[in-house]
Amino acid sequence: AFDFESSTFEFGLSIDDRWQGHGIGKAILKNLECRAAAFGATKLFGDTLRSNESMLGLAKKSGYVFGNSPGDWKLVRFAKEINIAPQEIPCASWRLAKAA
Repeated sequence: AFDFESSTFEFGLSIDDRWQGHGIGKAILKNLECRAAAFGATKLFGDTLRSNESMLGLAKKSGYVFGNSPGDWKLVRFAKEINIAPQEIPCASWRLAKAA
C-alpha cells in the first residue's frame, strides 16, 4: 500500500515453508523496492512477528533496519530507505513512458 502523503510503501510477504531458502523472498523484495520507488516512495516497510526468524533474517540480509511496530509489542517493524532515481529502475518504464 502506498501512502502519497508520507511517500511510504507498506507491504506484506508470505512464502510457503517448502519454498523458503530458494531466493524467492529476496527476489520479491527487490521487485517491491523497485515498484515502490517507481511510485515515488522514499521508504518501504513491513511488520512481522518477533518469532518469525525467516522474515527477520531476510530483512536483515536485504538491508532493512528494525524497530518497534506501533501499537503491537508482538510485532517488529522493518524498514528501508529507497534512494533510487526512477530513470534507474527497469520496472518504472511504464511511468516514464506515461510522463513523456
